[in-house]
Amino acid sequence: GVQTCALPICFPVTIRCVRCNHVLKSGDLFPIFSYLLLKGRCRYCGVKISKQYILVETLTLLIFVLLAIKFLPNYVYLISLIDVFLFIAYCFIFSLLIVLSLYDIKHFILPWKIMRIFLLSSFILPIVVGLLGEGIGLINFVAGFIVAAPFYAIWYFSNGKLIGFGDIEYTCIVTGKQIGRAHV
Repeated sequence: GVQTCALPICFPVTIRCVRCNHVLKSGDLFPIFSYLLLKGRCRYCGVKISKQYILVETLTLLIFVLLAIKFLPNYVYLISLIDVFLFIAYCFIFSLLIVLSLYDIKHFILPWKIMRIFLLSSFILPIVVGLLGEGIGLINFVAGFIVAAPFYAIWYFSNGKLIGFGDIEYTCIVTGKQIGRAHV
């Protein structure tokens, strides 16, 4: 498989093949095209790259296209600052959701490092959206806690055996965002 890194421009990180440790060049970093062009193998050592990577990259591309259709109008001169911000913010949030979901499926735990970013963004993004003129309501913050209360009870009374606390945090954030966004 191939290691990937988010935001290589902001945080210069070398991306390497997991097997041969060869530094991947910029031409190798177009996930779908590179995978198809190289027939699912590393250009340098020939190791087969898991189909999971192409599926995740395709899913991410599809989500980004759908977000662009939702937030970015067909005519460039109609795009507002709030449209661009919402598009970028939702791409960021969905990227985190994809990483969290895949990690949870594989390891049955939500990594705190990524959850911390998710929690922080869930508090900062509504404020920025409010400042940009979309409005902000208390419902964004309260709704998630109300919906997560039964899950918290299950976690508390089962001593964490039936449900993990990360699932409760996740429920708070996602529910608050969905209910809050529906009322904006």
